[in-house]
Amino acid sequence: MLFNRLAWRIAERLPPTDAGGRSLLITSARRGEGKSFVADALANAFGQQSAGSVVLVECAGDSGIAPDGAQTWSELVESGVLAQETAADGAVTRMACGRGRGAALYRIRGIARALELLRSRFAVVVMDGPTLADCGVLSACTDASLLVINAARTRREIVKGSLQSNSIAARKLLGVVLNQKPQFVPRWLYRRAL
Repeated sequence: MLFNRLAWRIAERLPPTDAGGRSLLITSARRGEGKSFVADALANAFGQQSAGSVVLVECAGDSGIAPDGAQTWSELVESGVLAQETAADGAVTRMACGRGRGAALYRIRGIARALELLRSRFAVVVMDGPTLADCGVLSACTDASLLVINAARTRREIVKGSLQSNSIAARKLLGVVLNQKPQFVPRWLYRRAL
């Protein structure tokens, strides 16, 4: 229920694109914030609500081999060709990172082309990205970003430093998701919350 409401709010704020589909980067200030959990839950919520299909691209991991030989994100960035067997049938399709993670995060032309291809086939592209410091050009190429913060253990200085080091455009940062929220939430977090 919570992720369904969050998905609706995000869908309202995602900008329209020429390719049809829209892309969302899920990232965090550091590892262990719960961003992969949030990305998976949002992809499933989008899948339940969307008229089109959803792809969850797992860019955070180092998974080298996709199930059943399916195309990986790294292969898509390198080749610039989306495999015909990549499903778009209304369910959530999963795309593993694959080998060559560095190239899959820092080749702006390849990433822009790969996202364009995914947007043409899927209504929503959810990118389970690495931490902000390791995002490369993903934040520049996706339509919007969502920051996941573990409110119980991540200090304000860490989040500020991560945001400054990656300089996500303010118009692209939709807000934050607070994991393990304590009773009291600092006022500075409310300003960015959805």
